[in-house]
Amino acid sequence: MMSQRKRTWFWLMAAAAVFTLALAGVFACGDDDDDDDEDGDDDSFFPDDDTDLPDDDTDDDDTGDDDVTGDAPVLSNGFWDPNAVTWSADCETTACLAILFSVCDPDGDLTDPGGAWFYAAGTTDAFFVTQSIAWGDLNPDAMDVTNCDAPLETGVGLLMGEDLFGSGAGDYELAIDIEATDASGNVSNKLTNLTATVTYNG
Repeated sequence: MMSQRKRTWFWLMAAAAVFTLALAGVFACGDDDDDDDEDGDDDSFFPDDDTDLPDDDTDDDDTGDDDVTGDAPVLSNGFWDPNAVTWSADCETTACLAILFSVCDPDGDLTDPGGAWFYAAGTTDAFFVTQSIAWGDLNPDAMDVTNCDAPLETGVGLLMGEDLFGSGAGDYELAIDIEATDASGNVSNKLTNLTATVTYNG
């Protein structure tokens, strides 16, 4: 029930200088034919030995993710709030647009070093400058997450600057995948191709 839902939002202050949406192809102008394939897993610009991607089970990383035990986190109800927005000077605040999702973990170990991972949809490229955000930021009050009938709702707010709209006036689509790990290294299901449209009038 909505009255039982726990909520915490972490607002990411992602300035235009570091919030390089265009780099990952996630802030594209016009229609997006994203077929939500995930064949970019081998094409990430993050070298395998230098990053511990949660879905990387190769034996050349240091995650120990082949040996994890316990229950994995469960992600649900991922959405943009709102899913369509017109950019203006009023939108240069983190209250303008946010990516939200719900999460539970029967083991209750949604603690650091676990966290939520944000990808450009269909890839393992980082959506934010920091590819993962720790549970200490997403659940700073350490609220109970064991009840999957009343999961924790959390999210990340965006700060957009006018210089992000390099192609001029038009509709820009944000598309994102979300995955999570707990402190034991268990990997959640993935929420895929969550999209929002930002209209820029020039």
